[in-house]
Amino acid sequence: MSSKEPLVTDEEWAEMTEGEQIEAILSSRVSAARLQRLEKEGSPAIRQACAEHMADVRKNVEQLKPHIEARVRELYEGKYQQEEQALLQLIQLIQSQQQTPQKSDSASEFCRKLESGIVSIATEAASTDEEMVVLYHSPAGEILEVDYLGFIDPDVISIIGHDSGNNSTVVLANVQTVQLIVKRIKPLDKDEKPRRRRIGFIGDVSKGIKIEGSAVFAGGTEMKAEGTVTHNPQES
Repeated sequence: MSSKEPLVTDEEWAEMTEGEQIEAILSSRVSAARLQRLEKEGSPAIRQACAEHMADVRKNVEQLKPHIEARVRELYEGKYQQEEQALLQLIQLIQSQQQTPQKSDSASEFCRKLESGIVSIATEAASTDEEMVVLYHSPAGEILEVDYLGFIDPDVISIIGHDSGNNSTVVLANVQTVQLIVKRIKPLDKDEKPRRRRIGFIGDVSKGIKIEGSAVFAGGTEMKAEGTVTHNPQES
């Protein structure tokens, strides 16, 4: 029922033809969350492939059930007692494949969790006169320094920052793929004050994002970086 090949990433999926996407679905290379979306939003051919895949999963589960149930009956008769719990867990795992995948955090909830974690790290960094920098590594290997974080529910995180050439950059990423790196850096010069860095949490950006110099506009309104994190509380 499962494939040894890795799941298809968002970037790979975007570049696939419909035929390649159907092949990925039928070979179990599509995540449960993507499969759930495709069953509702995909083309007729894609939805048909999803239906065939789920039918195959249910068929395999039904074929396995009698063997597992027979094994469990043996366990309850006193044989192989040490394996009893493991087999019961296996039954639960197989049955869970027939259930709707659990809903992951919404983008807004995920963004709130990011804010909580970053604020905590920033507070610790300030207490030791360290700078803090938040980085995003794109799938292509590019590194962005993050200035603002926003969201578009249900599943898109907006990352606004600048690249190594100081070019303003906006990334829209699926909530399940976002990984940020938070670094605490000591100044090279002991007498040098930590640079004032800010991470703005600007909320819902579903009405659009616009960057003009150092100003960021979401839905036509200039963002004031409400909830900003700063690394040097001694500065006003």
